[in-house]
Amino acid sequence: MKIKDKLYKYQGFGKFAEYICTAIIKREKLVMYELECQNCNHGWKCKILVKRGKNKQEYEFVAMVNDEEEEYEAFHTTLQPKERFFVNLEDAKKAVYLNAINFKKSEIEKHKKVLKRSEKELQELEAHFKNITKQGGSALTSGSPHPMEIGGTS
Repeated sequence: MKIKDKLYKYQGFGKFAEYICTAIIKREKLVMYELECQNCNHGWKCKILVKRGKNKQEYEFVAMVNDEEEEYEAFHTTLQPKERFFVNLEDAKKAVYLNAINFKKSEIEKHKKVLKRSEKELQELEAHFKNITKQGGSALTSGSPHPMEIGGTS
């Protein structure tokens, strides 16, 4: 990356922030880039440090540089270590969609596990119900669990 190169990051609510490289800082083996946010509208431009990420197309957040400002609020306070910035807007958009897709997949897996557990509990309840029906109600006193005990829903 060179001075005046741009990076992009998803800001939220369908918006992307644009950052311009204003300085390159070299410390032994670590190279950091100071970026100035072009979307800030609170009277001054936020500056952050990033470093090269997993590949040449992305960078990771390191720290806020000018956080001593009195009005320091802005969305930059939510930046986390390893949060990614991209060399072009298309890659930034792709990353947002991939994150959303992965989140939905994990949600589906979580719900599948709940569904599987609920189906098992339903089968247990139905089996106990059949047992009670066959025994004319006496199965409740012969060691069968109470319906609310199956699946830990008591």
